Amino acid sequence: MITKRTSELAGDYQRLEMNGTKPNLAKLTIARRIAVILLAVWKTGEEYDPKEHRKQKLSLAS
Repeated sequence: MITKRTSELAGDYQRLEMNGTKPNLAKLTIARRIAVILLAVWKTGEEYDPKEHRKQKLSLAS
């Protein structure tokens, strides 16, 4: 279990667990998010900006 919130992804993991998601599924969800981020960074060649990524994620959820 992640005990220290060190990143936005760690916070997402904790929220998933608090909402009743099984740990295995929560880890898989975070791994998929990391894969999406890495693919986007690799394709565009841009540096990862967690604040910009968070904005995109929120706009997709709306």
